[in-house]
Amino acid sequence: MLYRISFVVHTTLQLTIGDVVKKCAAVKSIIEKSRAITSAYKNSSSLQTVFENFQSQQNNENPESKLPSLQKDVVTRWNSSHTMMVSILKNRQVICRASQELGREDLNFTEEEWECRQS
Repeated sequence: MLYRISFVVHTTLQLTIGDVVKKCAAVKSIIEKSRAITSAYKNSSSLQTVFENFQSQQNNENPESKLPSLQKDVVTRWNSSHTMMVSILKNRQVICRASQELGREDLNFTEEEWECRQS
């Protein structure tokens, strides 16, 4: 019985969050761009190599706060979009440096988008 209640709560929460994201254009846009960025780095070995090199440099400069890998969200897991956003925020400097190095501004957020993500 407890499992059933937990499942219903989880499903309701997932559907509610999904509805809010669909209705809020700003949130939807940022989540879609976050997915595009994480997918690009996950699916291209050359992009991934540049990202990992910059991330390694960042970790060497500040070993106490090791940066997490980029996490892509999973549609069926309501909290995975949050996890993806946190991983991108923690890797902000790496993403900025890598996109600049690669000449791929489409793999970065504008300053306004970064500010929106942090609030």
